[in-house]
Amino acid sequence: MPKTRALIPFWLLVPCLVALVSFSAAHAGEYEAIGSLKETQRAAKQGSVEAQNSLGMIYRDGLGVPRDYAEALKWYRMAADKGHPEAQCHLAAMYRDGKGVKKDPDEARKWYLQAAEKGFPEAQFSLGLLYRQNNTDPESAREAVKWLQKGAEQGLADAQHALGVLLSDPSTPVRDDQQAVVWLKKAAEQEFPKAQTALGMLLASGTGVEKDPVQALMWLNLAVTQGDPTAGKKRTLLRDSLSPEEIAKAKELADRWVPPALEKLTAPVKEKGKP
Repeated sequence: MPKTRALIPFWLLVPCLVALVSFSAAHAGEYEAIGSLKETQRAAKQGSVEAQNSLGMIYRDGLGVPRDYAEALKWYRMAADKGHPEAQCHLAAMYRDGKGVKKDPDEARKWYLQAAEKGFPEAQFSLGLLYRQNNTDPESAREAVKWLQKGAEQGLADAQHALGVLLSDPSTPVRDDQQAVVWLKKAAEQEFPKAQTALGMLLASGTGVEKDPVQALMWLNLAVTQGDPTAGKKRTLLRDSLSPEEIAKAKELADRWVPPALEKLTAPVKEKGKP
């Protein structure tokens, strides 16, 4: 009699198939990165500033290669010397943080300035932060406002938040509570949790804006949801001073809140000639 082969039940194969698919998905990026790395290295050596900047990031973050700050610094400098603003910003950060090179605040400021003057918002933000470190000095505070505002006007939520915090600082000579509210609200509407917390506290105290504890609690609710670790205690203190109706209203507002950018995307398109 011919031998019969034992058939393996399909349900026993399912875990193996799932594991195989998961392994392939998990490592697909690595295989792609290896090919991309070779292409990037080739283009960088041929003088491509975009590739040189990308190679700097690859070595800085250890993407498919061992992390090597010195090598990252080399490639960032190549692109930065050719005027690439993003590479200049990354190079400045390495000097600021002392990665691959000795910490040098003056060198960091120099490279941030070059990128910031080209309109690179992350550099404008970072340069503003450097000046903000000495925000009790009038000249430094004004420079901080200048560069943070440039980044903020380009829609960078980090810069909007930092500018709002600076302008609401009682110790700074550039204090402007009303403008602080404006910039914190812009960042808060981009779902920047720390800005939501800061805006909530200004609304709770009526600083630079009409006092509105319900709106304040709404923003603190959103900040907690977004993960700001400082928002929870502040929310609890504020809730203790409000009525159950006010607490319920704030919760309703937070539950219904939609970021303005998303609201624009989802708004129905009006037909021509119709209101």
